[in-house]
Amino acid sequence: MNTDDELRECLKRQRKYASFFDWPRKDVKELGIVETLFESMKLQGINIFQNLCISQKDPPDCIAEDQSGNLIGLEVSEFVDEEAVRLNAQGKDVYRDWAIDEIVKQLEIIITEKDSKTFHGGPYKKLILVIHTDEFVIDFQTLKPILETHAFRKTNQITGAYLLFSYDPEISHFPHIQLKIAAK
Repeated sequence: MNTDDELRECLKRQRKYASFFDWPRKDVKELGIVETLFESMKLQGINIFQNLCISQKDPPDCIAEDQSGNLIGLEVSEFVDEEAVRLNAQGKDVYRDWAIDEIVKQLEIIITEKDSKTFHGGPYKKLILVIHTDEFVIDFQTLKPILETHAFRKTNQITGAYLLFSYDPEISHFPHIQLKIAAK
């Protein structure tokens, strides 16, 4: 099978809902998501990570180094309505209309769940959670002022979290919001 055939096959298998970041190989998908976050950060003049690669022991999904050479673990999670994914796979054309309080609650759930994992490798100077979304109604411009001021519950392991949005043609890149986690 040639590259074009492989790409066509991937597109056939791609899920029907919130599929921007979807990719058949989980490790490649996660690496691409973290790379996309790093590129978005660089556009804001933030260049704090280097030497990104897929982690050999999951979790974390990826590892990188900070500017001082310290090891950073990066865990990736998706913000998506699983019921909408399931219904669209069955041929129904639906989407989830998220309310702001539901978004905040779901982010809290994701952060708490990922914070409870046992992370391998390390020791890590930081453990960063990258939450990506391609939900139709979750809008960067709407959420930015809300999430930049909201403090999520303190965590035991996760030291930072980012919400990464799919490509926004109005700003010509992938916007992100750094989520505030309460101090330990």
